[in-house]
Amino acid sequence: MQSTTPFAPAHLLNMVAINRLVQKTSASLFPQIVRIFTTETNKHKRHIQHALLTKDSFSLAQEAHSLRSSAQWIGAEQLYQTALQIEHDCKHGDIDTAFSLSAQIPQLIEHSLAALAKTKLQ
Repeated sequence: MQSTTPFAPAHLLNMVAINRLVQKTSASLFPQIVRIFTTETNKHKRHIQHALLTKDSFSLAQEAHSLRSSAQWIGAEQLYQTALQIEHDCKHGDIDTAFSLSAQIPQLIEHSLAALAKTKLQ
């Protein structure tokens, strides 16, 4: 797997996934969904930061798995791809790469949340 380029604006969001989510719910619910995603993502960010501090690759893999699932569901594409890569690296023993890539997560989350907040729904 290849890692993503940090914070490439054109790749932050997957509008197909966002539009699919809106079709399954409603455009009026999207802001509430983003708020819930923000709360959950910030929790994962704190847990990932703790895993980095304690060098806990098992916890890092678990948090990356949860984060990637949420990010994929809401259409935060680059966050999804990065979490997927971290999870893959942890599972395949490339712990140094996983920890290195994880250091980008806090800022990537902030960029993704900002992009979601500005999303114009179709």
